[in-house]
Amino acid sequence: MARPTGGRRADAGPAGRRPQGAVRNAPSARRAWPRAGSLTTTARLTLLLLAQAAALVVLLTVAAAVASPDDMGRAGRPVTAACRGASEAYGPWPGLHYGLPALASLAPSTAACAWSLLRIARRPGDDRTRRDRALAIVGAWGLLVSAPLLGTASTASGAL
Repeated sequence: MARPTGGRRADAGPAGRRPQGAVRNAPSARRAWPRAGSLTTTARLTLLLLAQAAALVVLLTVAAAVASPDDMGRAGRPVTAACRGASEAYGPWPGLHYGLPALASLAPSTAACAWSLLRIARRPGDDRTRRDRALAIVGAWGLLVSAPLLGTASTASGAL
């Protein structure tokens, strides 16, 4: 619980006054997106992760298209293979039942990462700090894309 300050600001000095002294200034140049000619590590990693996200969406779309209902009629759980009149259901399969939550979690996380990158690009500061922060955000988004892609690919290949 916060300690009461007796009506004065918590960041005020010992007698309730603001600190006195030299005023510090920081560069305040507002930045737009990086120039198109400077394709940095962050931009290359972003392109790779966009390709992975597209692969995840394609894989989940194809898996949902070939999925069939299970024995209780629930759609999108196994995949059924038929050969010489006999059919066999293989699962778990990343159909709609498992694929929709993966896509539903990817959408807001992608929007949050894009918003964070936009804030970093427009924030004042030096290029190195911005690049480091952007690399951290892109790396976190990479985990958010790579984990479902690995799970979906391994589940689909295991069921086949």
